Amino acid sequence: MAARTAHVRHYAEALDDAVACVMSRADVNRLLLTDARIAARITAILGRRIADLEQRIGLRRKLRSGRDHRIEGISVVPQGRLGA
Repeated sequence: MAARTAHVRHYAEALDDAVACVMSRADVNRLLLTDARIAARITAILGRRIADLEQRIGLRRKLRSGRDHRIEGISVVPQGRLGA
């Protein structure tokens, strides 16, 4: 299902049959202020998404740097120099 509105340039597409609800920013704000459970659930979902993104970004940085940050505490000592 694809939904478009005449006055807003948003687009939605679903893989299966779905019902889309279009709300104005004012309506969403009013809904969040009237039902704290909805606001809390959206906050939790967004928090998880941010944590997932931070994890993915951190992994990309590790891969780009070419080193494994889990082993930063290991020192390499040339053979024969241990304890010298």
